[in-house]
Amino acid sequence: MAQYNITIKARYKKLEDGRSFMTFNAKQKDNKWIACKFTKNVKNIPSTENEEGLYNIVVDADNANISNAGGYKTLWIDHVEEIEIAQREDSLKDIF
Repeated sequence: MAQYNITIKARYKKLEDGRSFMTFNAKQKDNKWIACKFTKNVKNIPSTENEEGLYNIVVDADNANISNAGGYKTLWIDHVEEIEIAQREDSLKDIF
């Protein structure tokens, strides 16, 4: 089965009303970033403020889908095979 190696950027967001959540973007082949979302089945993704940064993930082709709904590309992932830290948020501040 084909697998994809995907670089994702995880960011922690906190709203004024106190709610917080993680946002994710995935890097495409042309080095452009698109939105990335995970289904509720995925449990091994970053979920806290001190887990912000870049990650390399491995996903089976059957568990990844690009949707164009809403006018923007969104990568949907249903299962992550492997995840490893590429760069923590502290060193990302120099890049972004």
